[in-house]
Amino acid sequence: MKNKWSNWTKWGEKYRGFFWTIALILFVLYQRLPSFKSNIYTPNIILSEKFERQNIGLNVRYSLRFNEQLLRQKQTQQFINQHFATKSSSEILVLGKSYHQSEAWIYFEIINPVASTQKLVVDASHLRCDALQIYTIDEGIPTLRGSIERATPLSERVYPFYEFALPISSPPNDTVRVMLRSSRFTGLHELDLQLSTEKEFKEYALTKNLKNTFTVYWFFAFAVFMLVVGGIFRQKKLIYLGGFLFGLCIIYLNSGYFVDTFPFASQSALGPSNAGSFSIFLTNALFHPFAYQMMIHIPINLRRYRFWAWFLVGCNISMMFLIVAIHASWANIVYTNALQILIIANMAWALYHAYLAYIRANISYYLLVEAFVFVPPLIELLLRYFRFFNSPSPFSEIFFNASAVILLVAYLALEELKNELILKQNLLERLDQLRQNTEAQRKSEIEAIGRNLHDQVGNTLASALGYLNMKKVNVATAKTQIMNALTELRFISHNLVKDDDRPLSEKVESLISRFNDFSSTNFYFQDYSEKKMDKIPQLTQQNIYNMIEELMTNIIKHAQATEAHIQFFANDSQWQVSIEDDGVGFDTNQTYQGIGLQNIYKRAELSSLRVLIDSTNDGTSVIIETNHAHDSTHY
Repeated sequence: MKNKWSNWTKWGEKYRGFFWTIALILFVLYQRLPSFKSNIYTPNIILSEKFERQNIGLNVRYSLRFNEQLLRQKQTQQFINQHFATKSSSEILVLGKSYHQSEAWIYFEIINPVASTQKLVVDASHLRCDALQIYTIDEGIPTLRGSIERATPLSERVYPFYEFALPISSPPNDTVRVMLRSSRFTGLHELDLQLSTEKEFKEYALTKNLKNTFTVYWFFAFAVFMLVVGGIFRQKKLIYLGGFLFGLCIIYLNSGYFVDTFPFASQSALGPSNAGSFSIFLTNALFHPFAYQMMIHIPINLRRYRFWAWFLVGCNISMMFLIVAIHASWANIVYTNALQILIIANMAWALYHAYLAYIRANISYYLLVEAFVFVPPLIELLLRYFRFFNSPSPFSEIFFNASAVILLVAYLALEELKNELILKQNLLERLDQLRQNTEAQRKSEIEAIGRNLHDQVGNTLASALGYLNMKKVNVATAKTQIMNALTELRFISHNLVKDDDRPLSEKVESLISRFNDFSSTNFYFQDYSEKKMDKIPQLTQQNIYNMIEELMTNIIKHAQATEAHIQFFANDSQWQVSIEDDGVGFDTNQTYQGIGLQNIYKRAELSSLRVLIDSTNDGTSVIIETNHAHDSTHY
């Protein structure tokens, strides 16, 4: 029972991030998709003394066939009664795409049962509407009461706010019949209508404009912060994140209507009505360099990832080009339809690879953040794209809450920075340890050379001197001892030749050539790896070279071998170095404490190498193996 509970606990810990992601998605969807609620059309707007502000999308009728010529006829009210449709599925009027429905007419009635005149304001957002006109119908004849466009300066507006706000007066105990004309020049055509008292509208508009201003500055400041921190720590990931946040900043500039009065170049097709689409395409393109840096260490097919990432970037840049450079109506049709598809593709792309990061590298925070940000608008977009419902368009809220997005992105960025700094610190500590080990190895080799000079060369020369000082001088023996001392000195000097940065195979060939000059053992070298050993990290090459040199020294000193073979092998999973001689062999257990073998095992440990020694009376075989998995740690 205890083991079963332990297994359940391990399973829960393994998939904890996944369950938290699902729970978070469900919670956000519950908050995010009010369009599943039952919306009922109410024909009139009835004011009361406590009336302040109301969305009137469910209180209006609209027509896509009405036109300005019918406006001049006395049968306007009759046409409205017969041909204006009710809107009952959403509080937002989804009027279609501009190239089909560039103009729409909306009709509603305001009933004022109060014994005082009500000063009202009809307002709508700029996001998917480019111009708005308001009429009142008296005795069947429409009268223009006001007009406003996107590019209308704040100084020329009735209310100095970035809203389509038009005043209307409702007399006491009377009904006002109102008609609106909405125009859209490019992109989707939607209308979010609100009716409020003048006082309430001013408070609402001021709050909204301040909030939008704060959001833009907040995104801009955070983007600069990411760029600065990325530059200081030389982190491409943070630099690309800063670029992505600049794209988001432009989106919020557009959704806050700050670009409406921007002086766009007349030679360009880019203007206030399509700046929102341009900013979304730009942000989509800027997302991919950052996403690639997030995925570069995940075990995925990076070549395929780069191909499709560049494909998506190219699609978005192409749509940006259409918006900027081409005035033709077909360009509007292309990028308007491409907008939804590319947003869905980019969000799905990000979520899929965040899921891969969780599955293959157990990185859960990336999936949590992207699920929190992308899943609700992605589901909403898919439902709208396949016409399951006509909810409010999420394009203005691709990232549904600016503060939440920044906090989540901040967490993601700082988590990545923390991991990078920890990794860097670990690498520095490892390099320091390697330096210490290398220095210890160098001192050990110097001590070994000193002992060789003292114990071997010195003793040999002392012995030769003794033979020369004998009463009966033994010249032949003394000469032999002196020649042995010279050979030993020559051998030591060859080992002290300074290493260079040549490839391993060239250095081994040179080493064998030097040893064959003075050694009675014939050394042979064959490289069956086809120079693959020359591509392993430089530190590993140097350690393998020193190990081969140490083994060749031992062969000359102790093996009494006539020949020895050094061979390189390589396959898909590992490399091998084989050193074989036909000498007398040795007992590896008894001689393990020797300084030569100690040096070999120390160098193997430094480069994560494996050494296998097999020695018999017929010779010795030494195998040095290194796995591909170890190589990346030594660059």
